[in-house]
Amino acid sequence: MTATSNPATVKWKNWVGINNIGVYAYGGSAPASDWYRPHQSCRMQYLGNAFCSVCVEALISKIHSKVNMIDSYTPLSTAFTIMGTSPRPFTIRKLQTTNNSVSVQWFLNNTPLAVTDSITIPYTSFVSGTNTVKAVVTDATGLSKSYLPAAGYTRTISWTVEKMAGLLPFEGFTSLGVNKLKWEKDSINQAAVNYIRNTASTAGYTIGWRCCRPDSGVLWTNTFTHRRRGTGCMLPMQTAK
Repeated sequence: MTATSNPATVKWKNWVGINNIGVYAYGGSAPASDWYRPHQSCRMQYLGNAFCSVCVEALISKIHSKVNMIDSYTPLSTAFTIMGTSPRPFTIRKLQTTNNSVSVQWFLNNTPLAVTDSITIPYTSFVSGTNTVKAVVTDATGLSKSYLPAAGYTRTISWTVEKMAGLLPFEGFTSLGVNKLKWEKDSINQAAVNYIRNTASTAGYTIGWRCCRPDSGVLWTNTFTHRRRGTGCMLPMQTAK
C-alpha cells in the first residue's frame, strides 16, 4: 500500500494500465481513503484470488534478494595463471525458473562471447598479462517491470586470468619435496636453449619440469636424476625455436 495517489509517481507506476493495475483507495472515507492499493481483487485482500502483477513482482524480488541464481561454478579459483596452451573451460550451474528465463552471458576482457551455461576459451584468445573472464547471470522474466528495466535480475562472477608473455614460468619439483630450482635463459641464444639451475646444496635427487612455448604450442614434461655435488651446475634443456 502507499499514500501516493499519483499514477505517474506511485511505486508501481510501471504497471499502471496493465492487467487491471491502477491506484485504488482502500475505502471511501478516512483513514482507509488515504491509502491506495494496485488492484481491486488481489489475493493480498481476497484469499481465493490470484496475486496481482505488482505483488507477483514483489515476491520475485524478495526471492532474488535471498537466493543466488549461481548455484556453483568452475574453475573454483577465481584467480589463476595459465600453465600450458590448452583451452580453458568455464561453467556456471545456475538455478532455473519454470519459464526458462535465466541465461548466462560470457565476457572476455569486456568483449561479449557466447550465451551459454558453459564455455571453452582458446589459449590464443587471452592477451598477455591480466585477463578478466566474466559471467553475467540474468533472470529476464517478464513478470517484473520495475527492477532493472530491460535487464532483469542479475548476478555476476569474474575470474582473473594471468597469461605470461613468452615462456611460461618454470614449474619444477624435486624428490626432496622442496623446489630449489631456478629457471634461466641462455644469454647467447635466448630463443633456443633454456637451463635448469641446481640451487640446492644436496646432491643426488630427481628433478622434474614442465614448461611451454606459447608461440609454438610445444609442451615439455620430463624428469632426470641429478648426481653432481654442490650448487650452481647448469642442465640444458632444448626447446622449440
